[in-house]
Amino acid sequence: MIKLKVVFISPHSDPLAELGTPDSGGQDEVIVFTRWYKGKNPLDSISSKAKVLRIPAGPEEFIRKERLFPYLDEFSERPIKKLKDNPPDVIHSHYWDGGVVGLKIQEYFKVPHVFTFHSVGKLKANVIKNDFGERIKREEEIVRVADLIVALTEIERKDISRLYKVPLEKIAVVPAGTEELKVPNEDEIEFYKKMPIIFSHPLEE
Repeated sequence: MIKLKVVFISPHSDPLAELGTPDSGGQDEVIVFTRWYKGKNPLDSISSKAKVLRIPAGPEEFIRKERLFPYLDEFSERPIKKLKDNPPDVIHSHYWDGGVVGLKIQEYFKVPHVFTFHSVGKLKANVIKNDFGERIKREEEIVRVADLIVALTEIERKDISRLYKVPLEKIAVVPAGTEELKVPNEDEIEFYKKMPIIFSHPLEE
């Protein structure tokens, strides 16, 4: 059996964040890199094969994702240093800030890069009157270089293809959520009670 080391990049969204906090948002080994800020543990385990590493970048305080861009170069350096002795087999980056970091790690280790938008900049720019110029420029670079784009719906897949001129065959649909028709048995219920609730937005805390 082939065993993979998967690195997940989400600077602004912590997969172990509690519901209601600002950052809430079976591979063989998964490492999630997200941003550390004051009050957070540097390391938490999801399971024996999955862990969250929180790395400092910028000030110690929580930073909203819209203001993280100036610190992404600093953030990118640390995963590369930590992974040098045991490189990843694949990278999965989340949201455009995670994608920016993912490109740097992809370039360094020469490994496949999967990218999930979470929200699409060009669509948001049509309804929210903010400056999305830097974000959209980065998204265009990410989708050009990444090996695979993950969309959450078929509609999103077609929007990404149309707006960013990405071939449809480069975009896979992986629906979010759970399988409602599956009813867990008693052993599964007891197992799930012991597991943390995980919400992953991209890669930052």
